[in-house]
Amino acid sequence: MHIRTSRAAVAADTHFHPQNRRPSQRPTTTLWATRPLALRAGRAIGVRLVGGLDVEVAVVPRGEDRLRWLPASVVLTEKQAEVWVRSTQFRRPA
Repeated sequence: MHIRTSRAAVAADTHFHPQNRRPSQRPTTTLWATRPLALRAGRAIGVRLVGGLDVEVAVVPRGEDRLRWLPASVVLTEKQAEVWVRSTQFRRPA
């Protein structure tokens, strides 16, 4: 499966998709950005709220074609998060 953005399509691991989620996993709400944010760690393309408590960022690391979910506090500063929110729209998957 691939996740498509306006600039690229990236391979996505199937373990985080709702249809493959085990009942023991916490529910997630995922939003995909219409514009990626360039970061030191790679390109941020989405965010998710896990269990109503933890915010994670979907990052495509430089030179890789796979998606990784990382804690927002590790990937983004507050200033970067504010810039990203002002410069893009976030949408739920269709």
